[in-house]
Amino acid sequence: MEQTLHGLSSRYSIAANVVRGYTTASEIEKIQNKIKEKQVTPPVDSNAAGDVAATTTVTDTKDTPSDEVLLQKKLQDMSTHMFTAMWYMTEMDIRSTIANVCVKVTHDHSVDESVRKARVDAIGIIGELYVKCNGTVDAGLNDILNQMKQQQTHVQQQANSK
Repeated sequence: MEQTLHGLSSRYSIAANVVRGYTTASEIEKIQNKIKEKQVTPPVDSNAAGDVAATTTVTDTKDTPSDEVLLQKKLQDMSTHMFTAMWYMTEMDIRSTIANVCVKVTHDHSVDESVRKARVDAIGIIGELYVKCNGTVDAGLNDILNQMKQQQTHVQQQANSK
């Protein structure tokens, strides 16, 4: 029963984070369009000789920094949602694989019952160690996201130094 509830919870978390990621992606697109709209191209003028003047792009910098900051925050939010969905998908895959392996090694009739019993005991020991060392989903996600932020900061520092 607990496995079923955990599986349902994981599926819900995957779906919810994918929807949040999609919603955030839509918000990112709106912010990007807003930034693009702030770029104004003046109309083309003709001079006395009939030549067309060069078109120049003038960027309205009003509110651009706040839009850029908002854009970066939304990108970070989208990354968090997508990593969370991937985390839960990976967790479900690992649980499914472990369950399939346990069934195969405990129901293997090519070996005698004493070997199958030893396998069950070994699986129990591994399970106890896993539970003892098991962290929370939040701790795992925070670790991944912190590593990602450190890498992003490193890449930005390299880009700024060029």
